[in-house]
Amino acid sequence: MAVKSSKNTTVGLYFKATLGLFVESSGEKKNKIASDLGIAASALGDYLSGIKVPSLAQMEEIATKINRDLVDMLIEGRAILAGEAVDSRPTAEVDLVIPGEKLEAVASDTGDLKDKYIAALEENISLKAEIERLKHEAAG
Repeated sequence: MAVKSSKNTTVGLYFKATLGLFVESSGEKKNKIASDLGIAASALGDYLSGIKVPSLAQMEEIATKINRDLVDMLIEGRAILAGEAVDSRPTAEVDLVIPGEKLEAVASDTGDLKDKYIAALEENISLKAEIERLKHEAAG
């Protein structure tokens, strides 16, 4: 069951942004996507419009069904909301993904690469901590 909220949580906003990008880039009708995700079309519409925020368990289910990691989706959502360019196309190559940009395997300035990688790890840890806090709140 989704949590009705007049004010979206940060995690909910990040998830909504990435889910919206997925829906837009899929080329499929929302009814088909909702069916594939195992949710009602109205629920998908509510998630995309921000009327409802899915629970963390629902976010994890949806992420799994679209072959994504929830934390990666949230990092991407943060980048989308920050106005950074995000490549929504799936890629077969292995990339180090920093929110909003991809770094080539060979960088001219390894110090810069290291700084960006550390920043991405810190952001990932921060989002994981927020997810764990919300899970704890939901369980308690």
